[in-house]
Amino acid sequence: MEKGSPAVSREPMGQLSLVHSLEYAAAVHADRAALRLAGGNMTWGQTRERVARIGGALREAGVRPGDRVAVGLANRPEYLELFYSIAWAGGIVAPLNTRLTESDLRGYMDCIAPRLVVSDSLQVTQAVQQKYPVVAIEGAAPGTGLDDLAAQGPSVGPHLRHEDDIAVLFGTGGTTGIPKAVAHTDRSLVSNAYHTVMELGYDEHTVYLHAAPMFHIADCCSLFAVTLRGGSHAFLERFSPQGFLTVMQQRQVTATLLVPTMISAVLDSDSLARTDLSAWRTLFYGGAPIHPRLLDRALAELSCDLVQGYGMTEISLGAILGARPHHAVRHNGPDFPLARSCGRPATGVRIRISGAEIPGDVGEIEVAGPNVFCGYWDNGVAKDVRQDGWFKTGDLAFQDAEANIYIVDRAKDVIITGGENVYSIEVERAIQALPGVKDAVVIGLPDPYWGERIHALVVPSSPDVTAADMTVQLHGKLAGYKRPRSYDFVQNLPRTPAGKINKAELVHRYSVQEQER
Repeated sequence: MEKGSPAVSREPMGQLSLVHSLEYAAAVHADRAALRLAGGNMTWGQTRERVARIGGALREAGVRPGDRVAVGLANRPEYLELFYSIAWAGGIVAPLNTRLTESDLRGYMDCIAPRLVVSDSLQVTQAVQQKYPVVAIEGAAPGTGLDDLAAQGPSVGPHLRHEDDIAVLFGTGGTTGIPKAVAHTDRSLVSNAYHTVMELGYDEHTVYLHAAPMFHIADCCSLFAVTLRGGSHAFLERFSPQGFLTVMQQRQVTATLLVPTMISAVLDSDSLARTDLSAWRTLFYGGAPIHPRLLDRALAELSCDLVQGYGMTEISLGAILGARPHHAVRHNGPDFPLARSCGRPATGVRIRISGAEIPGDVGEIEVAGPNVFCGYWDNGVAKDVRQDGWFKTGDLAFQDAEANIYIVDRAKDVIITGGENVYSIEVERAIQALPGVKDAVVIGLPDPYWGERIHALVVPSSPDVTAADMTVQLHGKLAGYKRPRSYDFVQNLPRTPAGKINKAELVHRYSVQEQER
């Protein structure tokens, strides 16, 4: 029999379910604010009733257990409602990356084959409306919008499904081509919510701002965790530093998730000093490596606790560098070793370094635990790629004697030059530490002599920076074979929707340029 998880089983629902966590919040915190909105708050009791009605309307629209419902929205309260309403109807939520090209979006839609699409994006609607029925959030015909469904739909009880049935299909944050559909179950999502609560201390007093894209699992870790504890949700439709600071103050936000580029933009904002952020307790960050100077600046200029998370779509939250280690970094400065760590394994998560025999040995990170996905969606089945429950992440790392994890590189980003393996992150950090450098990335380009040549792309913060100066300054910091052999100075670096530098795009672009020379 093919190894994999079907979309639907016949076993009853257990307590590790999205629906159960919402029911719990509504029962225990019925009159507390669930959604903090510009026009007033919505309580957990009201949210539960609205979810039940939208779930009933989805059933009347033909959504059956195991059917996919694609959601292409900006960060808005309807996103949260749909996560639970679709689960209420027995469907599978399929969040859409609205930044995909139309061709990639169509390809991904063909992979997941949704019964229905809910969208506020003109691009998404235009790309899919000829093939799939669309419920519009804005500009809908009378009686067809989500508010109409909530008003007209019957208030029905939830579909009872097993904890190991698929609940959500997240698209990978791939840098090229059509994303893979990563299948998470109720068990994996709610287990991760418990882990997140344990690590971040969410409770009924938490006010969490959805500032990072809600189609990514990174934000959903807190979406499900805050709901589980009966806290409150606030929303920022599209990120801007001014918009972020305004909502943080107006909603008295206590916690949020930002990627490093967002942190940099907030710190650079003229409005930061004038904004009341006294309620802010926790800044959860991740998605991409943080520059030590940016971390040092954030620790100095923000009064909240900083917590770093390591994870990916397939594993949710894997490791945590908590507030206490960050206090040590604040005290010891950006050169303190922990400033380069992504922390220890999160509660309930098992991590091992494949091939490592002693602390300091580099190997591939492998992850196991109830938070790990069940497989990649393929024709109605989640194909399990784990080996005895362990998922190979493709990240190379080592652990110190205290189990702190230090990412060395992505296995695919290792540059082999002159027969030597070079970890790109080591080279990038050395360049980023030089004066006059705002950001930098290195890639391997084909070379007839070296096999691959290390090429650096540098975003300067000073017009006086030159390749010759950098070459001189890197002497003594990097071995000769690790130093870049060519440089380009650029105004910015392309990034994925997850905030990571898009190395695949850079390798393709500069490899083509090499061939044309």
